[in-house]
Amino acid sequence: FTQCDADLIGAVGPAADAEIVTMFSRAYAALGVEGVVVRVNDRRVLNGLLETVGIPDKAVKVLRAIDKWDKVGLEGVRQELAAADVVGATADRVLAFPGCAGASNAETLDAFERLVGDNPKGREGVDGLRAVLALVAAAGVPAGAVKIDPTIARGLDYYTGIVFEASLTTMPDMGSVGSGGRYDDLAGLYTNTRLPGVGCSVGLSRLLEALEEQGRLAGAALDRGVLVTYPETGDATGAFALAAAVRREGFPVETFPEPRKHATQMKYADKKGLRFALTLDPGGTVHGKDLRRGESFEAPTAEAAAAQLRTRA
Repeated sequence: FTQCDADLIGAVGPAADAEIVTMFSRAYAALGVEGVVVRVNDRRVLNGLLETVGIPDKAVKVLRAIDKWDKVGLEGVRQELAAADVVGATADRVLAFPGCAGASNAETLDAFERLVGDNPKGREGVDGLRAVLALVAAAGVPAGAVKIDPTIARGLDYYTGIVFEASLTTMPDMGSVGSGGRYDDLAGLYTNTRLPGVGCSVGLSRLLEALEEQGRLAGAALDRGVLVTYPETGDATGAFALAAAVRREGFPVETFPEPRKHATQMKYADKKGLRFALTLDPGGTVHGKDLRRGESFEAPTAEAAAAQLRTRA
């Protein structure tokens, strides 16, 4: 798993939070990812509610239960709460928190306010979210690109304020393609210097998978992408040498990693959108196919195959 992080250290308040959320949203927009929504929440709102119902000591278990909402739903979260000995009317109040989601951010914030009442911590969280929304809007983030979602809790203990995740409306089963939040006390575990921070992480592995499925990677890499199939002989040495020769010509190449039926390997190359497939036969001849044009060709050596690709690309 590979991620790309950005953090703002030392500053507190909604301006710092909004700076990170704005950059987070714009990063996806710059990459051309379709249907990205940054779903935001604030730990202080839920913590304020837990103080109101008298269970602030169960914050971690409650947060982890709510964080599973997308996977297990209402009844699943209720069972998680019961396991933490949060039951009855108290559980109902806690479960009302995810139910605050309204048709608009304004409706959700109003519901938050009603739920936390006069609790200072809860009100601080609501006010922080209002300020962040106003600032990201002023920064030009499109309406609808940032949405308050009460089910975003982020299960890690160290978050202290705003929390958020990026998800794809076009690919809901993909899960989060990035996340982040405020962690004002984390550095205190390792140093006496107080270093409040807020940061985000773009999940590159999932993001590239999403871009590929959306057809957004149909640029130079896939236009010249090559699959070298695993030889029927079971000895991949020649295939790796062939791949190296083609890479020296500037082509992105992958070798199929295990012995499978040739048809299966070709389907893989086609599904991934690669341009060429190369197969080395036992005699050393390279059999190639331009998957886009449906044209087949042969070359006597790896170097000759690479030269043919150069003329065909």
